[in-house]
Amino acid sequence: MQSRRYFVLQARRTFASTRSNARKLSIFSWTSIQPVPPTARVLEGIDPYAWIRSGHEREIKSYLENENRYAKKVLRKTKTFEELLYNEMAARVPANEDGLPERIQNWLYYVRTEEGGNGFPIYCRRPHGSDETSEEIVLDQNALARNKPYLSVPQCKFSLCHSMLAFTADTTGAERYSGYVKDLRTGSIVDEVEGVVSLEWGGDARTLFYTVPDA
Repeated sequence: MQSRRYFVLQARRTFASTRSNARKLSIFSWTSIQPVPPTARVLEGIDPYAWIRSGHEREIKSYLENENRYAKKVLRKTKTFEELLYNEMAARVPANEDGLPERIQNWLYYVRTEEGGNGFPIYCRRPHGSDETSEEIVLDQNALARNKPYLSVPQCKFSLCHSMLAFTADTTGAERYSGYVKDLRTGSIVDEVEGVVSLEWGGDARTLFYTVPDA
């Protein structure tokens, strides 16, 4: 983590030096939360949000929660208008929509949505040459999102034997992903690892490689 932070600091110094002395950026001015909330301006070359880079996690979380409460309070009067816009846009989106299938060996993989769901995609497959009656749902994000405040599934990887699915998911909105392995033969989750950035199956269809954030 130190090497990455040094790279960012060094890049900022280089950027400031190329802009002459008319505008110099300082990222060392704020080290903790000040009594007065910072504003989105750069005055006298000081970045009022630079403290977030080196601030404590508890202070940053508290600050963001206060900002969210303030935004919710200010935008309360627009709630009805927001719902009107959402319903109008949602009415223009087809309730049932199927993506084009992609053939991988003897399987056709595709993504679809359906009416009555929460708008999350459903990952499906069927044997090549078969009709829609042979469809198999490999991952239903609507079911995965049930009773959760948030869901993002950026990665889905199938093993070479097509019997296992590895995917990452964030269910809190904190952009911290967990890795899951699902056995497609039984439909059950057989393994879970927290703090996964990316993952990929090995060539033996049994080994799963994954990366984690720097400590």
